[in-house]
Amino acid sequence: MRKDLLPGWSLKRLKWSTLILSIAAFTLGIVLLVNFREHPLAYPLFWLAGVMSASLIIEFTYRQAIRLQGELTERLEDSRQQETRQAALLQISSRLSAARNGSEITQTIIDTVQNSLGYAYAQLRWVHDEAAILQVDSSIQQSITRPILLPDPSWKHITLPLRAGGELIGDLTVADPGERLESRSELEFLSAVANQASIALSNIRLIAIQNLQRQEAEKRELELRTRERHLTLLNEITRAGMRQHDLHTMLDSIAEDLGQMFSPDSVLITLWDEARGLPLPVAAFGHLKQTVRTLRIEPGDLPLTASVLKSGRALVIDDVKASPYISSRLSIPLQARSMLALPLLVNEQKLGAAILTFRQHHTFTEREILLGEQAASQIALAIARNRALTAAQHRAQELAALQKATSALLSTLDVDSLLSQILDAAISAISAAEKGSLHLVARDTGQLQIRAVYGYQDPRIRTFNPTNSASFPARAVRDRQPLLVGDAQTDPGHHDTDIPELRAIASLIVAPLLLGDQALGAISLESYHRYAFTEKDLNLLVSFAATATTAIRNAQLHAEVQMQATVDSLTGTLNRRSFFEQGFREVERARRFHRPLSLLMIDADNFKQINDTLGHTIGDRVLARLAAQLSHELRQVDTLGRYGGDEFLALLPETDLSLSTQVAERLRACVETSFANLSDDQARLTISIGVASLSYADDTLETLVERADQALYSAKQAGRNRVATS
Repeated sequence: MRKDLLPGWSLKRLKWSTLILSIAAFTLGIVLLVNFREHPLAYPLFWLAGVMSASLIIEFTYRQAIRLQGELTERLEDSRQQETRQAALLQISSRLSAARNGSEITQTIIDTVQNSLGYAYAQLRWVHDEAAILQVDSSIQQSITRPILLPDPSWKHITLPLRAGGELIGDLTVADPGERLESRSELEFLSAVANQASIALSNIRLIAIQNLQRQEAEKRELELRTRERHLTLLNEITRAGMRQHDLHTMLDSIAEDLGQMFSPDSVLITLWDEARGLPLPVAAFGHLKQTVRTLRIEPGDLPLTASVLKSGRALVIDDVKASPYISSRLSIPLQARSMLALPLLVNEQKLGAAILTFRQHHTFTEREILLGEQAASQIALAIARNRALTAAQHRAQELAALQKATSALLSTLDVDSLLSQILDAAISAISAAEKGSLHLVARDTGQLQIRAVYGYQDPRIRTFNPTNSASFPARAVRDRQPLLVGDAQTDPGHHDTDIPELRAIASLIVAPLLLGDQALGAISLESYHRYAFTEKDLNLLVSFAATATTAIRNAQLHAEVQMQATVDSLTGTLNRRSFFEQGFREVERARRFHRPLSLLMIDADNFKQINDTLGHTIGDRVLARLAAQLSHELRQVDTLGRYGGDEFLALLPETDLSLSTQVAERLRACVETSFANLSDDQARLTISIGVASLSYADDTLETLVERADQALYSAKQAGRNRVATS
């Protein structure tokens, strides 16, 4: 037995009681022995008294020991129960510290009271809705003051309140059929259990309050960050309107900003075409970005644009499939379930709409709608500013282009140079143009030919024949009417070419070059954006074409005069003066760079006989045909000219004597074959050719002609229809 469990006061009483009895017995024995020592019975009585005293002392001591043992046993049991309660409290404290909600607290308390402590019944009442703990009010009072239903009404029970900060938050009821609840120690222990439950419930309450406060703080922080982000994006929209001068580039940037602001699946920005009463897709974000250039909106496809422009307010569409504002044809490429349409208006001027689409159902909050309307206002202002700036630029460009065109009229009469300058001026005047081409009608074939291009890289463009493909320029020339094509991709004839740059054209304007009733050609400006041009652009191009037509006609007349001065009217080859002017330059170049150069002198054999036999008219035709045959067989770098009568001269650059002799022989054979079927066998045409090559340091064009003439004379003397060299 542990010393700390012995009742100290009982031991002291036992010790003093035994001592007093022992002294009393000893004193009685001494008294008897002194008074009756002479008596014969003195000693027996003395011993008898001693025995009786000892017996009394032993009996008294035994009884005191039994009583003390009982007290010790009772105290030990109390100690054990106290240890059990302490262990139970430690267990409750440990389990409650890990509890995450009120249900776990309730289960811990009930398990401990019933299973660990052995009580027959336990009930813990509190507000089960943890959110309600954050708002403790009279509802808690009502909850914990409801009648307690015991398993047996005869059981004794006790109900202990649960308080947190002086506030009643629940109660603990314990019932048992025995007498345990009458013990003060049991009541103290159950009060401690109730305190543990109160602390645990209070902690959960505080944690819930902290979590709510943290969530609210995070929510406020998120709202502040979102508001800051939205303000930043709104400012970015404003900056994009100020920074970007190209409308399509600006709207592409704004569509990206709207995508970041609202996180939709796609954004579609349309511009309102007042003349057609249709929205025109111009920019997009998300999956529509790849198809916005080809997305076509027909009348009745997207009435929501007209609706939001009329109302001036945002329009929310919860289910696109059930909405009358979007056609079933358009709902497929949009791939949308929910949609928010925002009007783009400035001073009642209808500019277009911004449309946010979601593939899944999306509930738009009032804040989102308000933010969308604010963004739409910024976008509308940016578009209006861009259009005003573009209009001012157009006016400045028109004046500059007209001045440039006038300067071109005065600066050059060369047709090709003039055409390039005219096209450049038209591109400068109409900023929406990305490409351009100028076409002229060929006088000999009547076909439309491209004579100048701007912005194209494929070299096949210059050889493309637009007449054969029934192109837009050909239609303008044929009908003598200007064309404004908003969507060229819908025209079947637009794809009749394998040139990718031409197939990619989305819109264009074409103005015919008219001089009275005669159509000289057409000027065409193209763009890769649909509906890039306006009626104003077309009217400007038509006005510009009228000025350009006069300049082109003057240059053509000048070219004709120049040709008449340099070209032999009968044969179409260079006349003698022009041939010698060009010949001098070729000889000088060959001598300077030590390059080979040869000269052919060609004479028609017996040509006088053809004139005498068939007549001079037929002779002229034969001579013209001969010149055409020679031109066809010679290279483009070779120079052919009429020397006089039926004689021709041909300069062959980069050609030595051996090679030029072969060329001469080929010419002779071709002429002999081509003219073998003249009507009179006596008038068959052949040629003789004299060949001379630049070989002397002091050779000139005159000496080269003299030596070729000597070689020709040798060929004539040898029987004609042959080639001779010098």
